[in-house]
Amino acid sequence: MENTGLFLGYRRRPNYFLCNVCNTYGTINNVRMIPFWNFNYCKTHESDGTPRCNTCDRFKTTGQNEYVNLGNNQQLCSECFSTAILHPSKCKRLIENVRKFYKKLGLQVDKKIPILLIDHDEIRRIHPNEQMLNVVGLTTHPPYTVMTISKCSRKGDNVEVQKKEIKKLASGKVSSILLLFGRSEVMIGATLAHEMMHAWLALQGCNHLEKKSFRRHL
Repeated sequence: MENTGLFLGYRRRPNYFLCNVCNTYGTINNVRMIPFWNFNYCKTHESDGTPRCNTCDRFKTTGQNEYVNLGNNQQLCSECFSTAILHPSKCKRLIENVRKFYKKLGLQVDKKIPILLIDHDEIRRIHPNEQMLNVVGLTTHPPYTVMTISKCSRKGDNVEVQKKEIKKLASGKVSSILLLFGRSEVMIGATLAHEMMHAWLALQGCNHLEKKSFRRHL
């Protein structure tokens, strides 16, 4: 019989679920689930300091390898870290693929618009708003000066980030497209495709549309 983590309990007693983090049972009122991963966890792990991957949302389980710290309370599990884009050079092929996709649709986005990797500090600086916590992409319209990621290197369980200031951004209707570093190629690609549509709409003069940023939904 397949082990679903569900314990039927005794007669007239509530069902219990196995927490994949601490391997203890809890009632449905005290356990949350991530259906995609078939992953159950006690609610207490959301506030007890248990490491949680900022890409796949899974908590560190007993016996699992240490999570990699990106700074700004951002952590990645080993699986997500193996596909994470940390260096601008890793974005070049991805950017070209998204541009080719747009070209097939008959949509041209000015290649002079810089596409840059940034961290959460820079997102909060540009938009000092608590609602920006889950933002992973931005299309900027004023000529912002941006602190972009120039290089990353891993030392143990930490990633050391080097930044550089870029002042000469595009001066037209769109000044830059900004992507949160440290996410998988799939997530950054989806973010770029989303933000590039914002850029294209702005270049077409559709500035009356509500401005939204690409967010990851928990």
